Amino acid sequence: MKKNLTIIAHLPHYIIDGKYFAYEPYVREIVLWSEIFDRITLHTEICHLKNVSTPILCLPQNVEVKNLKLKSGPGFINNLTRLLQLPFCSLKVLFIVLRSDFLHLRSPGITALIANFYVRFFFNKRVIVKWATSFFHLPEFTFIQRLELAILQNPPTNTRVLIYGHSNNPRHIESFPAVMYNWELDRIIDNSKIRSWDGRIKLICVGRLYRFKNFHSVILGMAEFQRKNADYDWELNIVGDGECRESIMDLINECKLEGRIKLLGAKSYSEVLDLYTDSHIAVMPGRAEGWSKVINESWATGCLPLVIKSGNSTYPLKFAPLAGVVYEPNVESFSQRLLEIFQMSNQQREIIFTEGLKANRKLTLEIYKKNLEELIQNYYVSGKKN
Repeated sequence: MKKNLTIIAHLPHYIIDGKYFAYEPYVREIVLWSEIFDRITLHTEICHLKNVSTPILCLPQNVEVKNLKLKSGPGFINNLTRLLQLPFCSLKVLFIVLRSDFLHLRSPGITALIANFYVRFFFNKRVIVKWATSFFHLPEFTFIQRLELAILQNPPTNTRVLIYGHSNNPRHIESFPAVMYNWELDRIIDNSKIRSWDGRIKLICVGRLYRFKNFHSVILGMAEFQRKNADYDWELNIVGDGECRESIMDLINECKLEGRIKLLGAKSYSEVLDLYTDSHIAVMPGRAEGWSKVINESWATGCLPLVIKSGNSTYPLKFAPLAGVVYEPNVESFSQRLLEIFQMSNQQREIIFTEGLKANRKLTLEIYKKNLEELIQNYYVSGKKN
């Protein structure tokens, strides 16, 4: 039997030589769906390729991309354009939902919110929702995110919501992001080198440079660490690009850390892994994270994760409580915990690395795909409801 899937998403997709490209981590997950379904129709935003600040990857051949014509991104012009497009887009999403037998909604996002609204109140369609951030209210959430979260807290009987966290609702499925294949882990481990902690210590931050990633706090934390521990030799590389690049650079200069901290811009996934492998400590400061992939990437590359205790950021450590160092969301705690890492014995660090590698083997793309296939079979192919 041919299996068709309809996906509704709200992020830019780009055409290059007749092929569609999008944000690399997202595409890696769509690839798994494309291996389960014969044909996928993806409704999203199609943009002209300009200066893309994030790594992109080509979508699989059996994914047909259709333009929803709803502008994404911040700013007055984008917001005004979105407002004008919204009535037509809402009508288009209505017909998409009506025609679809099986839906996958990429949440949170305004188009997914519209589809979830239709499903919740009018059409009990078969739906799998991917909620890709914290599944509880955060102050940083927009009105759209809060509204969609409220709808999904008690989804209809034919909807399953993949979440990062625990829930007693049987329609909420504990999940994790599609990060790495087993063979990728093997290759990364083989290419990882034994680090010496006697010379310069290299720290790394990876992510899009926007306010909720909280990179400014890392600059302030490193300034506090430098003030208290000037004898230590270190450098920090920030990988990524975005609207906060200029303000982050200004803060680096203000803290007189130009010689210590570098902004490397956006890099491909393989380039990022190489940078992890060349680093000692990976800092994860985001306060509105769903799942901190930085933790998985640092585990895979033998890098020690330093993670903020805020929101859902520490949730991956549930799978390996000893495989990271956690700091409170203030510069004093950051500085103190970083000093503790510098002063650790090699045996202490080895425990962190070993536990992290064990946890990563439970969170591979192969396991993600297996869990997804079982979910589809149990609740959708069989017609089972709950």
